[in-house]
Amino acid sequence: RIAVLAGMRMSELSPLPPVEEASMEETKQSIEHQPVSRPDRGQQSSQAGSGFTRPPPDSSESMAYLGNSSDLKDHRSLRDKRKCPYSDSLETTYLGWVQTPQYFEDCYKIKVLGDPCGHRNAVFFDAVQCGLDGYGSALFAGTNAIFRRAAFDSIGGIKYGTLTEDSFTGFTLNQAGWDSAYFRKDWEGSADERFPLASGLVPESVAATFKQRKRWAQGSCEIFLMDKRKPDQLMDREWWEEFHREHPVELPPPGDDREWKFRFMRRVFFFNTMYYPYHSFAAIAYYVVNIYMMLSGTLPFYLNTLVILTAMVPYILLRGLLNRLAHNTVSNVDAVHGQEMWFALAPIYLWALFDAYYSKITGKHARWANTGGLGRNGSVMEVPNIVIFFVLLLSVVFTLYRFFRLSDFEVAWQWFPGLFFGVFLLAQIWPTVRMSVQEYLGWSYESLRDTDKQVVFFAFATLVAFLSQWKAVYVHSNSGKCLQDDDTGDFCLENAGHGDVL
Repeated sequence: RIAVLAGMRMSELSPLPPVEEASMEETKQSIEHQPVSRPDRGQQSSQAGSGFTRPPPDSSESMAYLGNSSDLKDHRSLRDKRKCPYSDSLETTYLGWVQTPQYFEDCYKIKVLGDPCGHRNAVFFDAVQCGLDGYGSALFAGTNAIFRRAAFDSIGGIKYGTLTEDSFTGFTLNQAGWDSAYFRKDWEGSADERFPLASGLVPESVAATFKQRKRWAQGSCEIFLMDKRKPDQLMDREWWEEFHREHPVELPPPGDDREWKFRFMRRVFFFNTMYYPYHSFAAIAYYVVNIYMMLSGTLPFYLNTLVILTAMVPYILLRGLLNRLAHNTVSNVDAVHGQEMWFALAPIYLWALFDAYYSKITGKHARWANTGGLGRNGSVMEVPNIVIFFVLLLSVVFTLYRFFRLSDFEVAWQWFPGLFFGVFLLAQIWPTVRMSVQEYLGWSYESLRDTDKQVVFFAFATLVAFLSQWKAVYVHSNSGKCLQDDDTGDFCLENAGHGDVL
């Protein structure tokens, strides 16, 4: 635990000298029968990083647990020789709290279904938090964290005024100059020493998951919109000021006094954390553009092929490479679930943004709900995904119908891209839509599942049928016909049925 508080690996600490059982017992008895000296108020205020009474470093209270006096002298000389870096002093560390990963108890949704709702949030806990730790800016996730008491005292405790008081508290501590670390006991040490530090429960249903994620997104938007210079109206400032007069706390330098690179990166992290609900507009744009393309056969905007080849394709490749470097600790399955939930949560995030702005304008705050208090009943939040799914499905069917009608034929690539992305989007939101239908109708989670992987064979058969019909309709039926092109003249299909090229 000392290593956790110091933000260090266990291997960095100098080991204590061995203590004989007899000497430890004698020391214990001597401590019980002698008074303990405590510092007065002036001494206490000089103790670095403490908001409560702390004995001086060389007092019997702080060092008695190490053994008898000879053991203490040996340890001090050993510590001085190795220059052990551990200390609570603000001259050594500004560490305010340590966040650990969130784990969930084995349940059907994770163990059997493979976590279709992305409860593990592996991209965040296995990649993002690890990167933030490098800048002393790990986010407070609400649970599984240990705090320096002085840090809490310095800001008056948990900061409310938003649905995500955990994020707001962590942000306030970072702004006050406190650093945060991310500690993973499941990755430290040898294999037999690794274990999760804590575990919890996942929401019971898709409806509960959506309510939880909506609360997170709305709270982030509320923090983004609030006036952070305004005093916290939910805190008794008179009590807080009196408490600080009686219990002075030494503070680290404010966050704005740090090096400019450090300040810049923290602002980037904060912006990314608060801005993520706005990413839903991109997912909604995917839906709208794809449906329009499948129904009309054209894009709703002009697409320059030169820009696609010289800008968009390199951007996609570079972004994929950067994601691979950043997410090298995330399994492919978890990355896929993260992408699926990005699409599935887009309507929920839009809803959250609306409620956040409504609350900002009207001053009426939404009701707060604990994840554990949400049951398996359906929610109106599930309706948008179900509607989007069936609209996409009907658009795919309509695209296939138009594709094989000769009277509507222009060029195949006007329909095929829309068809391809339509099937892709259906696959992204299918896991949550399937679970919503199962829960609403009371069906087992085993229903509507491809347990025998038949979808692979079905998809292969569909592709073969599609290609054969494509050849039958667009090659054999157009043999000897000409298609007029305004720019380059006439192109004719001569003997196309015999395998000749255009």
